[in-house]
Amino acid sequence: NWLFHRPGEMDRELPRNTSLQQLFVVSQQSMLILGAPGSGKTMTLLQLLEELLNNALTNVETPVPFFFNLSSWRRGSLLSWLENQAYNQYRLKKSYARERLQKGRFTLLLDGLDEVPLTHRDDCVTAINDFLQDNQSSVVICSRIADYEELQNRLKVQEAVVLQPLTNSQINYFLQQGREKWEPLLNIINKDRQLRELVRSPLLLNILTLAFQDLPADELQKLETLEEKRNLLFAQYVNVMFERRPLKNEEKYDQPQAIHWLSFLGKQMHRDGVSLFYVEEMQANWLPTKLFKRYRTAYGAIIGLMVGLFLGLSVGLSVGLSDGLDDGLNIGLIFGLSSALGGSIGIGLGTRWSSSLKSDWQRSALSALVSWLIFGLLSGLISGLLFALSNGISDWLITQIRDGLIIGLIGGLGVGAVAGITSFSKQIEMRERLQIRWPSRRRLWLFVKRGLIVGLIVGLISALGIEPLAGLSMSLQDRVFFGLISSLMGGLIGGTFLSLIDSPSVDDRPLAGQGIRNSLRNAILMTTAVELLFGLIGFVLDIGLETYGLISFLIAAIILPPVFIYYGGLAYVQHGVLRRMLWRQGLLPLRLIPFLDAMTERTLLRKVGGGYIFIHRSLLEYFASLSEPAE
Repeated sequence: NWLFHRPGEMDRELPRNTSLQQLFVVSQQSMLILGAPGSGKTMTLLQLLEELLNNALTNVETPVPFFFNLSSWRRGSLLSWLENQAYNQYRLKKSYARERLQKGRFTLLLDGLDEVPLTHRDDCVTAINDFLQDNQSSVVICSRIADYEELQNRLKVQEAVVLQPLTNSQINYFLQQGREKWEPLLNIINKDRQLRELVRSPLLLNILTLAFQDLPADELQKLETLEEKRNLLFAQYVNVMFERRPLKNEEKYDQPQAIHWLSFLGKQMHRDGVSLFYVEEMQANWLPTKLFKRYRTAYGAIIGLMVGLFLGLSVGLSVGLSDGLDDGLNIGLIFGLSSALGGSIGIGLGTRWSSSLKSDWQRSALSALVSWLIFGLLSGLISGLLFALSNGISDWLITQIRDGLIIGLIGGLGVGAVAGITSFSKQIEMRERLQIRWPSRRRLWLFVKRGLIVGLIVGLISALGIEPLAGLSMSLQDRVFFGLISSLMGGLIGGTFLSLIDSPSVDDRPLAGQGIRNSLRNAILMTTAVELLFGLIGFVLDIGLETYGLISFLIAAIILPPVFIYYGGLAYVQHGVLRRMLWRQGLLPLRLIPFLDAMTERTLLRKVGGGYIFIHRSLLEYFASLSEPAE
């Protein structure tokens, strides 16, 4: 049953033989389809898609219909989102899709307005209205009626069709098609008023007929509330899906475990108000609160270990180029081990101790200070003692410890910067896409200012801090002048270069988990680019100051680790730690994407680009309501 709504007129019931395509034409090709959960909104939209597609096949002048789910829309113009979706789903070139959309050569069937995250839903309505005003494409939108009525904004469409619950005669007619097979079920429905109200939803009526194949006819009558009967229907539907496609031995989990994982996933999605799940968008608040500090300590320690090993490699290469391979290997090994230990403990404790602070800047500053001091002192003392032991402790102890502390505190600047970045935000922020664009004046000045500050630090340390490590022949005045000029020039160039690189948010992901891989790739690409840029500056400084590669080490130690962390390395590590901790708690499988694909094969989930959506929002709500694994 359909009600036809037009602003300023009384709602009227439409004849049963009314064509959706006729309604679409009458509505001047902009229409809204509303209904209760499970009322058949998506099926109605797909029915319209079939009618419009048949018409387009016989008339080349007719706009081509395209079906999209709005659940992946976040922010920005609808036109940009549509051209991305047209590429991801239908492999249309973005420029071609944009041109056809603007000229009205596509008819857009947009499902799931109610599945857009609640915080973005009103903005989505505004984006659709802006698109309708600026472009010629026709559009049909679907939404749950209650969710639509709660919105502050309204869609600027001509008409709305409201799907009505099934009537008694429609329910009876449907079940009578099964003849003797569904006769006991029909008798129960006629006696049970609650059950009859439940199956006025086409979705639940279909699930009931599916579940009835293995469900005793009187099981539903034993339950008292409507909610209990509804949950039993969904539980039986899930059982049937697993029976039709049993789990394979190599999947290494059983049905109760799979339902437990789906329940946890549903709870998180329901709490966050999202219908479309991207693996890349998992956050630390998925963990139990008691594990949050352990999570921060774990990824901080891993980041510190990586940075420490990198510093050891940098020292080894620097010494190897100036003093030979044997010395390079020896010193690189000693400093690598001490740096790995100092970095792991320093950043691990820094991120843990700062986790309770609410201010991002306070958290970042405390973590940076703690990590710098712990790394500098611990790695410096350990490396100094190891150097002294390898060269004769009586003659070399003081000198080697002093040199180790100097190197440790200098390298600790990079470790401190990494710790500051690591602790600044509690969110996992993927760097899925890098693009070059001309920066605003504010952004340009911000990055140039940072570059000049780093250049000033590098220049002063180059001139003053490494004299004990390399017998410099230049006067102090010349060292300061040459070091500052070269480093400030490098800071200016580097700051300008980094201001051109932007990492915009990504709403379209063609493949599951692609954003995670892209973040690691972008971290490596940016680190390599910055190394090439600043490596040349370090080479010039090493020649001018005759420091035999120490300036190159200094630049690598202070600049490269923060670049790697900021441009995706941190997010990659955080995500890996989060996934592993969720697995250890039994909340999600370690191989999450294969599991989601397996649930898609069992018609519990559906893939939308690189994301996953429950086949119906009511099924998501069912899994979210489960209090413990189903037995």
